Amino acid sequence: MGAMQPATYAAGVRRRFEDLPPAVISWVADQLGGAVVSVQNQVGGFSPGAAAVVTGATGQAVFVKAVGSTVNAGALDFYRAERELAARLPRLPGIVPAVAGADLEIDEEFYAVLVFPALAGATPQHPWRVDDLGRVLDALHALSVQLTPSPWPANDTDQRLPDFFRWWERILADAEDPWAGDPWIRARAAGLVAAEEQLRLDLPGGTLSHTDLRADNVLLGRDDVWFVDWAHAQNAAPWVDAGLLLADVIASYGDVLQGGSVDVAAIVQGHPALRGVDPALIWRLMLGLAGALHGMSTCPSPPGLPTIRGWQATTSQTLFEWCRRAAPAGPWPLAAPVAER
Repeated sequence: MGAMQPATYAAGVRRRFEDLPPAVISWVADQLGGAVVSVQNQVGGFSPGAAAVVTGATGQAVFVKAVGSTVNAGALDFYRAERELAARLPRLPGIVPAVAGADLEIDEEFYAVLVFPALAGATPQHPWRVDDLGRVLDALHALSVQLTPSPWPANDTDQRLPDFFRWWERILADAEDPWAGDPWIRARAAGLVAAEEQLRLDLPGGTLSHTDLRADNVLLGRDDVWFVDWAHAQNAAPWVDAGLLLADVIASYGDVLQGGSVDVAAIVQGHPALRGVDPALIWRLMLGLAGALHGMSTCPSPPGLPTIRGWQATTSQTLFEWCRRAAPAGPWPLAAPVAER
C-alpha cells in the first residue's frame, strides 16, 4: 500500500524484514532458491510482524509474513491460524493460495512464517472511492456466490463473529464510560442492547466469509481483486462481508452523509452483494461494530500494537456518529432478521 494513507487506515508498527533473525531470512531464501537481493517492507494491519515483498537472486518475488512470539504471542497464533486456514481455502479467483509456511524455533523464540505469491497491485485508498468500491463489491459478490454453500460445513469457528458483538450492555452498565452518559444513548439504552442482540441472530449463515474486510485486506490489480489475510474465516450470512466492507467505507469518511463520494444507502438497496438485505440490518451491524471497537479501545494496549487502541477509539466514534445520523425510525430493535439466501 502507499505510504500516505490517513489515520483512518488500519496500520500498526511492523517489524522490518531485514530485522528478522538470520535463520528466518535464510529459510525465506531457501524458498526463493537463492539469496535475498531486495526487500519492500509493507504497512497496513495491526500485526507487529514483518510483511514484505522479497525478491531472490533468481528474480522470483514472494510476499512474506513473519512474526515471533516474544513481542506478542497472540500474533503468532493469528499467523498460524492464517496458515492453516489458507491451506483449506478453495482455489478461486480472489483468493491467494499460500506457497509455503513454517514454524521455526530460534534462540527459545518461536516464529511463524508464511509465503504467498507476490501480486502486482495496491490496496484501496482512504477515503474509499466509488470506482474502487464498485470493483471490490463486484468481486466479493462473485466470490460469495461460489462460497455458498460453504465448503466448510459446521466450522468450529462459526460462533466467533456473533460472540464479538456483546459490548453495548457492558458500556451502559459502566458509569465511568463516557458513552453511558451520552443523552442520545441513555434515551435509547434498551433499544441499543436489543439491536445488538438481534444482530447476533442476523449474523449466522452458510457462506464461507472473510469477516475481517477492510482496505488493508484487499488488493487491486489491473484486472483482478484479491482478498487477503483469511485468519478469521468462518461461516456467516451471505451479506456479512459486504456489510463489513461498508463499515470501512464509513470509517474512512467515504459516505455521502460524511462528505464523501460513496452513497452507502444506495449501495445497500441496489448492489447484488446486498440484495434483499434490510437497511436496518446494516445499521445494526454498524452499531454493533461501534460498540465493540469502543469497548476494546478502553482496554490496555496489547504488546507490540501501540496504535490499535487509538484506531479503535477513532473508528468507533466515526461509526457511532454515522449510526446516530442514519438511525432508522423505531420501534427498535428494528425489524426481524433477514432470512439467509
